[in-house]
Amino acid sequence: MCCAFSPDGARVAAAGLDRQVRVFDAGDGALLACGEGHRRPVLAVAWSDDALRLISASEDKCAPPEVGMVGGCVGG
Repeated sequence: MCCAFSPDGARVAAAGLDRQVRVFDAGDGALLACGEGHRRPVLAVAWSDDALRLISASEDKCAPPEVGMVGGCVGG
């Protein structure tokens, strides 16, 4: 499992073995978004400096479209 707080502290992204990335409100824990698309477990999540975009890294070497992000694969 991995997680990352947004730079403004308002949201937290969490991901792991189920291959989904979820974004929660850091204040009340409400689920705000759920991203799917990885074919293998998610190893890391990271926010952009402006807290508007989120990227995830997986064993599948792909970055599927998630919260405000355009996806793509690395290394063919």
